[in-house]
Amino acid sequence: MKIATVRTFGEAADVVIRVWREASDPKLLRFEGFDGVGKSGLSKLVASRIDAEHVESDKFAFRPETPTPYPGCLKQAELDAAISAAFASGKPVALDSVCLDEVAPSSSWGRGFVVYIKRLSFNSQNNPLWHPGFAIEDEAPEDEPHRGIVLYHQRSKPHERADLIIELPEEGHTISNSAFDRGGCSDPLGAEIICASADKSPASI
Repeated sequence: MKIATVRTFGEAADVVIRVWREASDPKLLRFEGFDGVGKSGLSKLVASRIDAEHVESDKFAFRPETPTPYPGCLKQAELDAAISAAFASGKPVALDSVCLDEVAPSSSWGRGFVVYIKRLSFNSQNNPLWHPGFAIEDEAPEDEPHRGIVLYHQRSKPHERADLIIELPEEGHTISNSAFDRGGCSDPLGAEIICASADKSPASI
């Protein structure tokens, strides 16, 4: 697993494509993360740059009459048909969703290349935090679909199994030009910190 801290979606797309190509261009690119982190925006940008088909699970979502975990909020048959059509194109496929391995199981579609997206809060330039990391460690909230998303992270740990973690600053925050303490970033064991640009050192991010 590799981790890259970037300032913009453009930089994030550059890193995703670079590491994806280093991994021999798997046909499927899977984008995971909590809701609202920018999965769809990043996966759509990457798809446009590599001429891939983009499938966004939220386009198949509906609002059930009662609060329901995210997989129960999807028109699953239509999502499956869209993924099948994307593969049939012969192009790479960029797929994004929360609870991704529940709505599009790797056992059905293949693991491919997995990107996990985090938003870091840089309230202190030297001590950024990944706030959802605390949510994963605490008891899951009661409201859906947030409860299901936290429980999925507790069970499946997508933030620990990705090939690449992209860290973006939360809105209103900027990234320091100097190295920072990663104690609050919830790095998986053995992860390799890489730089956004091949001609920079990790300390410059």
